[in-house]
Amino acid sequence: MLTVQNLQIVRNQIIREIDALFLELTEKLENNVEGIEDEVSENHDNIYPISFNAAEFKGKKPTGLIFGREKMPVFTWRMVFEKIMERCNADADKHKALMDLRSKISGGARVILSDRPEGMRTPMKIAHKLYAETHYDTPTLLHILLHRILDPIRYDYSNIYVTVKA
Repeated sequence: MLTVQNLQIVRNQIIREIDALFLELTEKLENNVEGIEDEVSENHDNIYPISFNAAEFKGKKPTGLIFGREKMPVFTWRMVFEKIMERCNADADKHKALMDLRSKISGGARVILSDRPEGMRTPMKIAHKLYAETHYDTPTLLHILLHRILDPIRYDYSNIYVTVKA
């Protein structure tokens, strides 16, 4: 049965999708990124900025990660986390900031970044003596990546996009 509340939910979802497309197009124009949309539309995948509302990604499959003009295939949200962390860690200043952040941020019962995998349910090795906990659902994993790890070290992820199976 169609209700006003159901219509409002659909309306909000459509508005979020339009906002994401508008943001994507304006950032492409600002960054002068060419060819990404054509390349992705051939696969019929949708492009979202990594900072897009993470709850919208729940139940969806990532197919690619775009850093500026560079696109790489990914198949899981854990791979998205891994590739972004690898890119971040490759910068010497950000590596030092990540090392300084170890054991200072925690989830409910587990440490999110640590110098050892013990105590983590699904640790991901980022570098020597740098592990991240990745046993979270998609929205939580992305929230932790962006807001608990990358924001505190001031890593700019504004030019990172994820392609998602339509």
